[in-house]
Amino acid sequence: MTEFSKQLSKIEIQDLLTLLLVGQLGSFRQAAENLDVRQSTISRRVGKLEDALGVSLFDRRSTGVQLTNAGLIIFEQFNEIRTNFDAAVLTAQHAGISDTGALRVAIAVSIAGGAARQVVKRFREEHPAVNLDFVEADCPTALKMLNHREVDVAMICGDQPTGNYDTLPVKRDRVLVAVPCTSSLAKRNELRWGNIRKEDFIVSVSSPLLLGH
Repeated sequence: MTEFSKQLSKIEIQDLLTLLLVGQLGSFRQAAENLDVRQSTISRRVGKLEDALGVSLFDRRSTGVQLTNAGLIIFEQFNEIRTNFDAAVLTAQHAGISDTGALRVAIAVSIAGGAARQVVKRFREEHPAVNLDFVEADCPTALKMLNHREVDVAMICGDQPTGNYDTLPVKRDRVLVAVPCTSSLAKRNELRWGNIRKEDFIVSVSSPLLLGH
């Protein structure tokens, strides 16, 4: 590392922000009051910048300070960098809360109606700038994709999955049981698990299907 690089490595972001504030206010004293620090702290930060860059950034006057030609160049360049950075952070934050950008959703076509369809419709109404990209998958595959960050959202049917997931119940449906018409159970309008705990069941060997989250 060259000596110049070593000097630049000593510059902190707070030093550059102090440069912007002093340049805007034209006063070390006002900058210190604005940041609620001592004026000597402002002078030390500016002095450190000047030592690292090897140039004078401000002309000191009895009425305040004024940017030198070199100081003006640094001021304008860093101000542009900060503006671009602020815009980038804002864009990222909007994307993080799904205001803009794209959302990858794992979904099973067989359950794409009902409550799921209403959720998607409502989301599109409230976030028109978000592009929804749907992927068809069963529940295990969808959760695997979610773990690998291949999708952003997965809504599943069945019990709440175990693991490090943020979940939100959308709808709870009753379970339907088919019994022979000759069975005493067929005469009931509603069954509880206790009524059928001794019965033999035929169930699907596959896991519940998935929708999107």
